[in-house]
Amino acid sequence: MTPQAWQSRFVKPNSVQLSAIIFYGRRHHVRVLDKYLKQNLVSAGGLLQEVAWPTVSNLATCLDSALNTFAATFFGSNTVVKHKHHSHAYTSKTAMYGGVQVLWFVHTEDAEDIHWLNQTLLPSEPHYYKAATSGNFASFYRELEDNRYYIKFDDDIMYIRRGTIEAMLHEKLQKRYWMVSANVINHPVLSHVHASLGALQTYKQQGREFVVGNSSFLEGSPFMSMDSNPHGNCALGSMECAAISHYNFLANIDKEGGLDKYDFGTWDFNAFDGYPRWSINTFIFKGSDLNKEEILADDEKSIAVLLPEIKKVHSGAVGKAIVVHLSYKPQRVDGLEQQTNVAAHYVALARKLTGPLLDV
Repeated sequence: MTPQAWQSRFVKPNSVQLSAIIFYGRRHHVRVLDKYLKQNLVSAGGLLQEVAWPTVSNLATCLDSALNTFAATFFGSNTVVKHKHHSHAYTSKTAMYGGVQVLWFVHTEDAEDIHWLNQTLLPSEPHYYKAATSGNFASFYRELEDNRYYIKFDDDIMYIRRGTIEAMLHEKLQKRYWMVSANVINHPVLSHVHASLGALQTYKQQGREFVVGNSSFLEGSPFMSMDSNPHGNCALGSMECAAISHYNFLANIDKEGGLDKYDFGTWDFNAFDGYPRWSINTFIFKGSDLNKEEILADDEKSIAVLLPEIKKVHSGAVGKAIVVHLSYKPQRVDGLEQQTNVAAHYVALARKLTGPLLDV
């Protein structure tokens, strides 16, 4: 099918600048995310002005120190080293000093993934940029602009509903919540909400597929013992629980109004239980929210738990802003990607909704 052009119905204030951040790692998943991101670029009628793909580098730790010392000596203490890809570079601050372009150097351990990023993904879209950071992903937050808004996606987001970014940005601009999450399918907290809303029913595994069970509810499934504990075995570690979330979504998206089952309006993660952890698979924030904070290597703990408690602020999710998160590591270990066809179904869905994917 030929993807149809669309125009956002949300009118973004001219003063609002919006970028996407994806912590890149797995090309087989990113080829799916790529298509949904391109649908949401300004050039396609969406809101995203650019997409940055941060890459962690051990080599960069050494090189950055030497290059930044050199740059500061000759061009001033505010010089920031940036990585340039082809004719453009991701810049959160000025990257040109005295007519000299200062470059990031990037090294990662997976040569095939980086080769695909450099040779296939980045050249496919002029608004894609590669950004490098040393040490861990947490250090990348310090590079962000104060007044720009950012939406961060995990690289295994396999579906983004039309209007998701608009709904999240609209909610963020209301200033009710410090961090605004998407309504994430396969999420330790929100999967419990989806089950409570009646969006899920029992599925049973048959070979590499899951088929509808005998009950329109969840009797006999691991979900019956699920609660809102973000570290619960069902929510985080069970291949069967994850598969039930995914196969219900894949069935619901084919039904008229099927995704309305997941819409809870807004969900306050901090309404009752203080500051419990919630997964930051897809969330929107302003650069000044995080660029001066001490972010742990476990950035989720800082963003979802520690900083909100210190600041006494709430974070929430937007019901209409539906995205699909493929898997957590314990779910992969339990066999979700190797023993089911879940990922293949999302590849097929992306082709149906967006057209051909990039080759890997």
